[in-house]
Amino acid sequence: MCDVAKVADLVLLLIDASFGFEMEVFEFMNLCQIHGMPKIMGVLTHLDLIQNQKQLRRTKKRLKQRFWVEIYQGAKLFYLSGMPRGDYMKNEIHNLCRFISVMKFRQPMWRNTHPFIVADRVEDLTDPEAVRANAKCDRKVSLYGYVRGTFLKPKSHVHVPGVGDLFLHDVNALSDPCPLPQKEGKRSLNEKERLLYAPMAGVGGLVYDRDAVYIDLGGSHSQNSAVHPLVEQLQKSQSDIGRKIAHEDLQLLSDEPPGRRRVVFEEDDAQDDEAGSGHEEDDDDEGVDEEGEDEDAEQEDDAAGVMAETEEDDDDDEGADQEEEDSDEEEEGEDDEEGDEEESEEEAPLWKKDLAQKAAQVPCEFVESFDSRYPIVVGVLASSEMNVGILVARFRRHRWQKRIFKSRDPMLFSLGWRRFQSIPLFSIEDHNGRRRLLKYTPEHMHCLAAFWGPITPQNTGILAMSSSRRDTNEFRISGTGVLIDLDKGLDLVKKLKLIGTPLKIHKKTVFVKGMFNSALEVAKFEGAAIRSVSGVRGQIKKATRDPPGAFRATFEDKLIPSDIVFVRTWVAVEVPHFYNPSTTLLLPAVERENWRRMKTLGEIKRERGIQGTPNPDSLYKPVERKERLSLPLVIPRALQQNLPFAFKPKSAAKKKNKLKRVTVVPEPEEEERSRLLHMMKTVRKVRQQKKRRAMVERVKEFHKKMGKVDEKKKQKQKEMKKKYYQLSAKS
Repeated sequence: MCDVAKVADLVLLLIDASFGFEMEVFEFMNLCQIHGMPKIMGVLTHLDLIQNQKQLRRTKKRLKQRFWVEIYQGAKLFYLSGMPRGDYMKNEIHNLCRFISVMKFRQPMWRNTHPFIVADRVEDLTDPEAVRANAKCDRKVSLYGYVRGTFLKPKSHVHVPGVGDLFLHDVNALSDPCPLPQKEGKRSLNEKERLLYAPMAGVGGLVYDRDAVYIDLGGSHSQNSAVHPLVEQLQKSQSDIGRKIAHEDLQLLSDEPPGRRRVVFEEDDAQDDEAGSGHEEDDDDEGVDEEGEDEDAEQEDDAAGVMAETEEDDDDDEGADQEEEDSDEEEEGEDDEEGDEEESEEEAPLWKKDLAQKAAQVPCEFVESFDSRYPIVVGVLASSEMNVGILVARFRRHRWQKRIFKSRDPMLFSLGWRRFQSIPLFSIEDHNGRRRLLKYTPEHMHCLAAFWGPITPQNTGILAMSSSRRDTNEFRISGTGVLIDLDKGLDLVKKLKLIGTPLKIHKKTVFVKGMFNSALEVAKFEGAAIRSVSGVRGQIKKATRDPPGAFRATFEDKLIPSDIVFVRTWVAVEVPHFYNPSTTLLLPAVERENWRRMKTLGEIKRERGIQGTPNPDSLYKPVERKERLSLPLVIPRALQQNLPFAFKPKSAAKKKNKLKRVTVVPEPEEEERSRLLHMMKTVRKVRQQKKRRAMVERVKEFHKKMGKVDEKKKQKQKEMKKKYYQLSAKS
């Protein structure tokens, strides 16, 4: 999917209306946006499964609005109403083809400067005797296809995604197997002009010619004939005979895709039905209109077919050793030989003479694991793009990603023609130009990503993925960005805080220990600014002899022995030199999802069931602080005289010593007397309480009585005022 997005001119996104948008649709849209946006047309299918017309209108409107959000307002959306007799309706397919035929395509800048070939035919020209002698020998391969972009030159460096960097040995131009009609302005083609060239499609019986491989349609009225049984068996086969024998318990996978991943949006489902029906007239008109009025002039491609032979590049990348390990695990498979070796050189055309000598070598796994369902793209590289260095990209985490990403975690990158794995370091540029290392990517802003990879022109789109497996339910695209710098001398720094404690304190001069290990380290930091936890600033002066690493420093104020001194520094960080190109085309189809790549520490722990052990220094510990004894405040006498009277220390009054009382044992007569006095005090206290309650009751009655009197007075005053105002109004 990633390679197709780089070479596609027109994309038809088939959307199951009864199911909704799948996750792969939005992943492919993001791939197209990064690698050069082609023409995209949406096609809604399975509309006949929605029986309710009201629900059908709402579904069309909802899918169209979401499609416009991702592409642009007014993007074309075509509707296929159903399959009455197992086929789509002819008029709908005719209209779709008509709109495709009048489209004008604009090539992105990358394709205009980098020619490429989408191989539609592969030939293995290796000597059979060499294969019998050594099944793992490198193969001689010839690729056929149309050249797109600019002109293709021989002796060029090319990259085949999924294989690696190769060398283009020779290029020969061939006649177009499907030429355009000579007469212009024709609205339809006759039977002779209706040609079909698809060597690896397997639509019908295969016909082998000395120049090409053709499909036998069996006449002009037999397009719907059944597929040849042999071709059908070859299509269904997922592995060769040797691999089946080596793995007896291997169960071949079916061609059915894995579980579908639905995309759910937080949108309000309550929509106006009348508004939806009002646009139905426009929607039913096949959902498209003519394009190309506001497009630029059409970029013409070189339609001449070519034969390109490739060989391995001697200056391959650091991932070559990993490719060799993968190749040792492969089994010998079938060779895609076309029988060209059996033809005599006298009967062959001029371009095909000495073809085996012109063809160069590729890994044997490319031929053994060849699968026509996976596209083979041959992209030309500039001479400067063969080097490897530090790349700096403006990067942002995708808004649909649920987690943030950590520096030094390996990620898969798609840059130019290449797909590779590298270890990025995320950073941010401060106002003073310093590039500060970040441990994690920001959530809602851009950052800088520095990684080791192939040199690519600036302003090239880059896409990152944490995994390329299809059996995941998460959004696979991690982030997007653009390449902004090619910097081999990147100055990437991170914070470092060195801590020390006072050794000796003499007024404002302090001898500090524990911050450095030697006098040499102290010499590098002479004159650096230091600071204590209490906020007192200072400066490093000179190193001392004993103990090693101690130094003399001066501060603005006097420190105490319990203070901690620290210095803030910046240490340079080196970008890891790791570049692992993707070699998925060298693996069998059933094993391409398990391509060997570097895994994160978390993935390894989850696979092996290892529970992470935290760093003891990172755990929270109870704070143990020694009780601090503060000395009493002593104010000099000279200062006391100048202080106001309120702030002058007062001499505290001397406390008199209280006499200690002696316990006295009373006599019986004294006890009787004290008991009688206590009873009299109790009686008096009860009488006082009764008098108090009676007085409170009298006061309440008095206030109640006075309230009634006041109310009568207020009523009388009110009547007098009323009479007064009435008399004044009459006069």
